[in-house]
Amino acid sequence: MRYLLKGFKLLLLSLMVSQLPMLTQAGNCEAFKDTRIGYVNYRKLRSSAPQIPQIREKLTREFEPQRKKIVALRKTISELLNQYDSAISESDKDPNDKNQQAINQLQKDIDEKQVELTKLQQRIQNEVTSRRNEEMTKLQNLIIHLVAKVAKEKQLVYVQNETAVIYVNSCIDISPDVFNYLSEQGVE
Repeated sequence: MRYLLKGFKLLLLSLMVSQLPMLTQAGNCEAFKDTRIGYVNYRKLRSSAPQIPQIREKLTREFEPQRKKIVALRKTISELLNQYDSAISESDKDPNDKNQQAINQLQKDIDEKQVELTKLQQRIQNEVTSRRNEEMTKLQNLIIHLVAKVAKEKQLVYVQNETAVIYVNSCIDISPDVFNYLSEQGVE
């Protein structure tokens, strides 16, 4: 029995190898006419989706007020640093307790503003990251929906992405069809 099974495996392997040249020829889609398996390059769709620039623009507009706060705070810190430098120069010319108190207060104000700036930047970065993730999740769901739509239109029973795929004949690649639908979609 074991020899019969081994012989069957060899026969099957030789049949597959004999058909390999026909199946791997680029553009030979006739060999795949009855195939119910599709392939989608998800990474490429996600990175080149027309919604990506729209998402960036949307997030830029959404976080413009926060960006302006950061710019204003940086300007305030710069002005305080200029005042500090001037106070140091004055202190070198006329050292007294009043100048030293002003210098100490400026140093304290600068330190507080720098801490405030760091916290503001971190908070805004976290918010931007969270919002970007939300938008990318929406895009991901849209792509998955459109892959399913194309798969149904092409009557596919299985669609594989690029994970663990070694070779794909362009005849079963539905990425261009999904991209066409993706191009028709906007950002919510």
